[in-house]
Amino acid sequence: MATITCPHCNKQFDFDDSEVSEILEHARAEARDHALAEAKAASERELAAARATAERELKAAREAADREREAAVRQAASDERLAQTKAQQDAAAQIAQLQSQLAQERASAKASEELARAQAQRDLEAQTAELKRQVAQLQAQAQSQAEAAQAKLDLAVREAVSASERHVTELEQQIRAKDLERESAVANARVELEAKVNSVREDLDRQRSETERRIREKDEEIGFLRDMKVRLSTKMLGESLERHCEDEFNKIRATAFPDAYFEKDNDAVAADEEDRATKGDYIFRLNAKDGQTELLSIMFEMKTQQDDVKKGKTNESHLKKLDADRTKKGCEYAVLVSTLEPESDLYNQGIVDVSYRYPKMYVIRPQFFIPLITMLAGAARKSEGALMELSSIRQQNIDVTTFEEKLLKFQEGFAGNVLRADKHLDAAIKDIDAIINKLNATRKELVTIQRQFGLADKKLQDISVKKLTRGNDTMKALFEEARSAKVEDPDDGDEGLSPDSIE
Repeated sequence: MATITCPHCNKQFDFDDSEVSEILEHARAEARDHALAEAKAASERELAAARATAERELKAAREAADREREAAVRQAASDERLAQTKAQQDAAAQIAQLQSQLAQERASAKASEELARAQAQRDLEAQTAELKRQVAQLQAQAQSQAEAAQAKLDLAVREAVSASERHVTELEQQIRAKDLERESAVANARVELEAKVNSVREDLDRQRSETERRIREKDEEIGFLRDMKVRLSTKMLGESLERHCEDEFNKIRATAFPDAYFEKDNDAVAADEEDRATKGDYIFRLNAKDGQTELLSIMFEMKTQQDDVKKGKTNESHLKKLDADRTKKGCEYAVLVSTLEPESDLYNQGIVDVSYRYPKMYVIRPQFFIPLITMLAGAARKSEGALMELSSIRQQNIDVTTFEEKLLKFQEGFAGNVLRADKHLDAAIKDIDAIINKLNATRKELVTIQRQFGLADKKLQDISVKKLTRGNDTMKALFEEARSAKVEDPDDGDEGLSPDSIE
């Protein structure tokens, strides 16, 4: 006996050792169930958080890479356009400036030349007028002085003419010098302009060649990507998508997944008798370090446009069968590797989560086959410790549950046998009772028949001719005639009826 005191009311309770053991076992079971539920919930929360974090990081990295690539392409194109536009604008401005300078210099030189010519002409006209005035004066003097002054006049005229000629020659030399200076300035300006134009043209040529080089590089890059896409498509068409995915996995199997299972699904399974037996393409399974706890399982389905007999089939048309195959084989995830709908922006963006249609299901292009396995395996390995602990606790509970199930099964079987035996015993007792009742009824019938036979025999013993003919004159007369005839003919072979013989 054990005594337990209530901590609230201080009341004492007496229990047998078996009751105490039962209470302790019940408390341990509740504590074990509670710890198992908490461990399972924590593991599921950690797994969901790790998976959500991985998906967010992958999505953010993919979006950042797309934005950087688009921004780089736009920036490069914008820089090229701005550089080319700026270079053309600078060249046009320099050419316009040089042409303006050349026009100004030409106009200045022409104005200087015209000004020099006009000044020289005015000087010549002024000098000629002065000379004419002097000649007039000299002629007037000559007229007054006559022939004596003629020689002096002629000498003065010759000196004036020679001076005028020298001055004109000097002016012509100055004009020629101005022309030479103007021509030299124009030539220098032309040479300088041509040098600047050549420099600008060289800059434009360099920028154009640089732009053409960049365009060629971009074209080569686009051609490389296009060629790679063609090679990939050719490879897909020439081999098969399944073979391609298997080769890609085998490339990293030894380093990344040495103990993983990745084989073709060859067993067609039906959910029930009415269901058609189906199978997937490949199954991937990853176990923990203990080799028994399964961390990750994926059912793969590979589809290309050439695999479909019906053209125009969509990715969504394969999801229902994939989910059914995943359920039949007990896989956690389902992945459709597809090249269908090649123009779809939704499926071309990368890993597409379609869990809004079917749980834990993804649709990917072939190039995301390895990244998806790596991502899911990484998330599963983060929860490996919790899963192993949960598996250990579950195994302990399974052992206890198995023992309890066996005991309950034995009890149920024994009780079923006893129940069936009771049913058969009740049926046998009922049959015996029915037989007894039937025999009793038959006995009653026989007793009744026997009694009737006794009454009939008694009545038969009591019957006689006298009793039969009593009150019946006709029958009496007939019997009398019969007796009379019998007396009269005693030798007749027919035996007469004696009234005394009929009783």
